[in-house]
Amino acid sequence: MKYSVYYNMWNCHVRVHKEGCSAIRMHGGGHANSQGEWQDFNNIEEAKAEMKKIAKWLKTDNYGPCAKCAPF
Repeated sequence: MKYSVYYNMWNCHVRVHKEGCSAIRMHGGGHANSQGEWQDFNNIEEAKAEMKKIAKWLKTDNYGPCAKCAPF
């Protein structure tokens, strides 16, 4: 299974999603106004590590698994 990490610079949050999550489809995989970005990973360990790295960069503690797809 693949995973996607999404971060939003304006709302300062980072989420990990399972491949096929409805939250990803809902946004078409991106934003028109460049407020956030998606990155894909082949395993959950890589996705979690990147999530924490981005959260540190954003200086936020608002990070974790997607509530819809619950990847971990």
